Amino acid sequence: MIAGIPALKPENAMLKYSILDNQFNFPENMPEWMVKEIKESNEYKAVEHAKQNPAFNASQDDLPEEVDNPTPTDTDDIPF
Repeated sequence: MIAGIPALKPENAMLKYSILDNQFNFPENMPEWMVKEIKESNEYKAVEHAKQNPAFNASQDDLPEEVDNPTPTDTDDIPF
């Protein structure tokens, strides 16, 4: 901040978005150009393609519980 110059205030409210938390449910106040950029990204296209594949969706349903909650396979104290 420079002395004598007032701090600028943002024109819009802060926008927080996470694919992990929100999937692809974009916030209402997200500008259309941001939504467009996300939808044109390779990451978005890969996830959308996978979601439309019935074999992929079925394979996700069949995952064993330990995939989500893995158990340690060794008790070695060395972390690598």
